[in-house]
Amino acid sequence: MKKIKQLLKKISMIDYMEKRYNAQNDLLNKRLSILEAMLSELCALQGIEKKYCAACDKETPIFLPYPYASKVTLDTLCPHCTSGKRHRALAFYLENNTNWFNSNEASSSSVAKLLHFAAEEAFYNKFLRMKNIDYYPVDFNPDFPRKRDVVDIQNIKYSDDMFDFIICSHVLCSVPDDIKAMSELARVLKKDDLSALYIMERLYDGETFSEIFRQNNFYYTYRTYGLDIVDRLKDAGFDVEIVRPNMSFTEQEILCYGLNREEYIFKCTVSKLTM
Repeated sequence: MKKIKQLLKKISMIDYMEKRYNAQNDLLNKRLSILEAMLSELCALQGIEKKYCAACDKETPIFLPYPYASKVTLDTLCPHCTSGKRHRALAFYLENNTNWFNSNEASSSSVAKLLHFAAEEAFYNKFLRMKNIDYYPVDFNPDFPRKRDVVDIQNIKYSDDMFDFIICSHVLCSVPDDIKAMSELARVLKKDDLSALYIMERLYDGETFSEIFRQNNFYYTYRTYGLDIVDRLKDAGFDVEIVRPNMSFTEQEILCYGLNREEYIFKCTVSKLTM
């Protein structure tokens, strides 16, 4: 098992980073398929149980390592959809706490507008196929492959109260003026108890602090949030529910599903009385 992890650490980084930011993925998909077949055989020989990815609803022999800054986190990426631990946590939460996936039939009264910033591959492919969702995947980068429109989250081009749901995962940390962005999110979200904004961020055990570093050729990180992100969201007009989606899972389930127990989801709503 140790040799397998050492092998994965060496071969997965370039595959993932190219796949994430390059729209021409045919060759990389073939390489990942070959890699997965090799891993399946190795894991079968080692007697390792298969994992399950909630983001793409597929089994995998192992989750691949993920390079972030100077660190490499093992057991993270799904070889099928490149989802990470936070994506699978959000997928489980949405599956169990919304009716998005209960019906895939569209009607004039049931189609929900979903605004999704920096859409992850697994969610993008899933939401595009759903007839009961009018899907708006957007990004600030005009070269981002998974987008319907180019949108600056600090100055959202859409009208007030337009969206039933918004997903904004690990985006606000890369926005120069996150306070303005939060206000814009509150503006375009419908003002009722059923509509919600789902936010996930990498959290620090303390107060939010500024740290500017370059993630790649287009994106920067401007800050690392603490739990005081809740105060920022409330100042923007949101009611905030702090969700700990993985706390009820057993240790075996955490390993099988490739999750981080300490994950947070911030479910944000705006009532008519707030605005």
